[in-house]
Parts: sequence; structure tokens; C-alpha cells
Amino acid sequence: MTSAATQKADPARRTSATRRTWPGSKVTQPMLGEALGLSPASISVWESVSNPAVPPAGHLRTYAAIFATPRSVQGRVIRPIPPADLTPEEARRYGELERELLELHRAATGQRSASGPRAAAAVDPWEFADGGAVTIVCGGLSAKLRERMPYTDPDDPDYTDLYSWADPDSLVELYGHIREHNPGSTVNYRRSGHLASDDYASHLVLLGGPDFNDETRKVLRRMPMPVTLESSRATEEGPYYEVPGAGRHHPVLIEEGSVLLEDVACFYRGPNPYSPDRTLTICAGIYGRGTFGIVRALTDPSRRQGNARFLAERFAGQPAFGLLSRVLVEDNRTLTPDWTRPEFRLHEWPG
Repeated sequence: MTSAATQKADPARRTSATRRTWPGSKVTQPMLGEALGLSPASISVWESVSNPAVPPAGHLRTYAAIFATPRSVQGRVIRPIPPADLTPEEARRYGELERELLELHRAATGQRSASGPRAAAAVDPWEFADGGAVTIVCGGLSAKLRERMPYTDPDDPDYTDLYSWADPDSLVELYGHIREHNPGSTVNYRRSGHLASDDYASHLVLLGGPDFNDETRKVLRRMPMPVTLESSRATEEGPYYEVPGAGRHHPVLIEEGSVLLEDVACFYRGPNPYSPDRTLTICAGIYGRGTFGIVRALTDPSRRQGNARFLAERFAGQPAFGLLSRVLVEDNRTLTPDWTRPEFRLHEWPG
């Protein structure tokens, strides 16, 4: 077995040994899979030493909570005990097992230890290994746009609050993905202007540029960025994103501006300016298509691993980074950009 394969097998050996040697109740792969919301086959792949797959960090934290106390196993049903309800001894066991599993995870995936220097690029940008809360923030539609939408009047019996939000397709796509890969984290979604104080101390994910999302506009006042994210829709030449000294990037529209063929979108990751031990992520297209394409770049099963690997290699060790990307639209469908191909990357920073 190669050295890389041996590292990947280490979490497999540890999780398998813990499950198999658990005193008292027998814990099977189907039981564990049901507790984690996964199939037994997923648990089998995790525990395979010959062909290992590294479990997501969020699942490992839940795993540690399960095996911190026999109280988690009741017959053939597993219910993790919330960390706040653990006894002091159980909490000690939980902390030790969580640290051990996360260190094995970092070694297997090539991530740095949480106690060492922290870089913005990770193997999977949507895995938050510290277990901190995540808050996804969308903009709200203007009163003029809401007039064109059904069910946006609160007095309407069919009133639907989400119809008043910008980028709901991006929100649904990203919320489910982050929940799946961070089962131990609280994941909230908010409309701009409706954040609680605690939300600012979480991992912040801002969907949409400052023309729709006020929280994006507020954040950009607090941090430098070498790209002007204002889409400048009011100009005669149409909307664009500008890289000072390096030109403007315009979306491509045809049929007198009624059909979008190509959008321009930004992906940014860096420290949260309100809470530097948490992250800030911005996914912002000039149009909603671009925002959705940037989100899909790291959630689409056919593209996300290659795109995440590109980010990790290209921006290794950088505390903050970003790129402008082309997002193609064909037959009214948003296509996922492939960042491993340079023609999709319009501008990158730093460097």
C-alpha cells in the first residue's frame, strides 16, 4: 500500500476498530448509517482499508459524539447525545476522540492542523472542520420586482416568504450541500438585513453581489478586494465587473439583451472580518445565473472535486483568495464552470 493510501486508511482503521470493539451493544454498519443519514454502503467504504474513502469531517464529529457514551446506543437505534448533555467524563472522551479523528482526517486529506497556520483553501471549501455554525445570506428582491412575483404579499393566503428572496436556487443547492457535509454544524439561512448578532460570528456565506445583497456591500466596505464587484448595471455599456488596471469583464447577452449566454461571477474565500477565526465566502454573479454557476462549481458531483482540488493547489497557504469566472448558459440551463481549464478563469488573486 502506498504512503498516501496508508494515510487514507488510518481513519478507516480507527472508525472500524471503534465500532467493532464498542463494549455492550453491538453496533452494525446499517445502524451507524441510519444515525448519520447514510447508506450502509457508505459506512463500508469508510471502513475499507484496501480502497479507503475519507469520511467528511462533520460526520467524524458526529461519530465522536456517538461513541463518547454508551447512552447513544439504545437497542438497535443510535441517537447521539448532544455535547451539552454529556457528563464530564463523557465530554472528555468526546473531546479526545474528536481531536484524534480530525487529526487523522487532516493527515489523510493534506489539510493543516487547526492549531497551525490556517489557509483559506481547503480540500473541500464547504467542509468546516471546526464545527462552527454556518450562515448563508441572500439578498431580497426590490419592491418593484416583488410586484411581478406571485404570493409576495403577506396578506395573500398563499404568501411564500422565499419568493421575496434573491437567488433561491443557489440557496437551496448550497444549504443542502453544507448540511450534508457538516452534520454536526448548525446551518442557518437569512435574508440580508435580518441577521442576528450571533450570525456575524459564524462562517458567513454571501450569495449575490452588492446590488442585491446589502450584507455583501457592507462586508466590502470593511475589507480590500482587487476587483470591483459593483455590477454597474446603470452604465450605457451594460453591467460588468472591473479589475482596476486590468480591464472590465462583461456578461454576454443576445437578442437585444433579453437572452443571457455567458455571465461573469466571483468566488471569494477569506477570514470573516467580524470574526477572523471564521471564514467569509462570497458567491456573486452579475446575474442570478452566475451566482448559481459559482455555487454549482463546488457542489456539482461531476465538477466539484476537480474545482476544489484546483483551489487547494493554486491557493495553498493563502489566507484569502478569489477568482472571476465565466458561467455559460445554454438552452436556458446554467452550466457548471470547470476551473481546471484556464478559459473559464478570467482573473485570479493573489498572484
